[in-house]
Amino acid sequence: MILIIVTFATNFYGNVDIADYSNVAKFFAGEYKAKIRSSHSYLYGFIQSPFVFLFKSYIFFKISNLIILALIIYSVYKITNNKKALWLMLLSPIVWYMAPFISPIQLASLFLLWSWFFIKKYDSNQRLKYLFISGILLGLSWAVYD
Repeated sequence: MILIIVTFATNFYGNVDIADYSNVAKFFAGEYKAKIRSSHSYLYGFIQSPFVFLFKSYIFFKISNLIILALIIYSVYKITNNKKALWLMLLSPIVWYMAPFISPIQLASLFLLWSWFFIKKYDSNQRLKYLFISGILLGLSWAVYD
């Protein structure tokens, strides 16, 4: 609850590369008239563009990042089945630091975490299905972040 309050209480959206993600979202939402000049992946901005179009603000970037961070915290708990890991994630400074950012790091981290989980499952039972899922998630992580 405190993380939500902290996230919405600040007008901070990110560092110098915020425009690389927010302008792409505005472009795909039809709200940006210039050409895209981003050096990062367009996928993250494309995913966010319907919400920029609907809400006419960047507020959904913050909401989606909070949801993704909650999924990461829950995923770490489910993967480890360890309450200490849950508390470590809940109290981790990086979670608190990244909450208000417009950045694909959160989504890429979620995909990377589950990619690691499935590669570990593949290592334990050699089922090709887990290797395939891991590869897809690793590719999505790279596609979102690059």
